[in-house]
Amino acid sequence: MPDHVVLGICGSLRRGSFNASLLDLAPRVGTRTTVVGGDLAGRLPLFNPDVENDEDSWPEAVREFRALAERAEGVIIATPEYAHGPAGVTKNAIDWLVGSGGLVGRPTLLVSASPGQAGGMRAHAPLMPTLTL
Repeated sequence: MPDHVVLGICGSLRRGSFNASLLDLAPRVGTRTTVVGGDLAGRLPLFNPDVENDEDSWPEAVREFRALAERAEGVIIATPEYAHGPAGVTKNAIDWLVGSGGLVGRPTLLVSASPGQAGGMRAHAPLMPTLTL
């Protein structure tokens, strides 16, 4: 039984993604940590407040993602940098969590892996205002 369960959000849909690898490595550096939901962000539909407000119409991926977020003690967001900002997949996943309170009070680790010169750093700055509410 793990001591800590954290929600993983991978902002990359690329096969062989460096950011997906970061999520895979997380349990190896933490003691008895399990990362859940790492593949769900790419299955979420585009955020739509009308859908969010009608729980009966939620797609299964949204139900699963929010349920995992509710049970998680923390969050690890591994996002690539696209066009000097976070990946759309990352932003979309965060949008689905904001209204549910899935990020509130949970320690959040924001990481990026990139062979580029900035290493993904420019993906973090636009997310900070939302993550520090």
